[in-house]
Amino acid sequence: LPAGEVKLAVGFEQYEGSLLNQNNFGGNNFNPRSISSVFGELFVPLVSPDTAIPGIYELQLNGSLRYDDYSDAGKTTNPRIGVNWWPVEGLKIFGSWGTSFRAPGLADNDPFSQTGVIPLVTSGMQISPAICSACQAIPMGAIYQPIGGANGNLAPETSETYAIGADWTPDAVRGLVVSAKYWWLSYDGQVSTPAFNVGRVNAIN
Repeated sequence: LPAGEVKLAVGFEQYEGSLLNQNNFGGNNFNPRSISSVFGELFVPLVSPDTAIPGIYELQLNGSLRYDDYSDAGKTTNPRIGVNWWPVEGLKIFGSWGTSFRAPGLADNDPFSQTGVIPLVTSGMQISPAICSACQAIPMGAIYQPIGGANGNLAPETSETYAIGADWTPDAVRGLVVSAKYWWLSYDGQVSTPAFNVGRVNAIN
């Protein structure tokens, strides 16, 4: 184009993985996952400094698109659009908008996933007598095992984000860069770790 070269990048990715979960609540569980992905990014220079347009020293557009097909979490398409605008030399104003997708981890939706054992002697926590009356005689020798982090009905996490900002590099002060940026991010169905629940209590000496 008159303002410069248009650039395009494309790619394909294939993932095959599985999780062998050895646990205390049902033996071994084999969780396979397959992901096929296609993605691309496009850069388009619209105005260059040589164009000499008042109020638009330079202008660039960029966009990307990603398509993922999960064997266990469905299909998703996520775009991103961005713009870089220099009203004058040395002042860059930019903005972008996009969406994203994250499938639950293989351990997140395995109903048999569990955490480790936390000793009271290091955590400083106390076990309620209603849970383990025998543990009260040896409070510093009791341990508890929290169960958490797994839900077989978890859906994928999605999000929407946009950002705006500016970078100023004045010629009068060599090496100086002044930046201001603002991000906005909104999650839907965010996958996170819940509060621990006591699953069972053991007493040790």
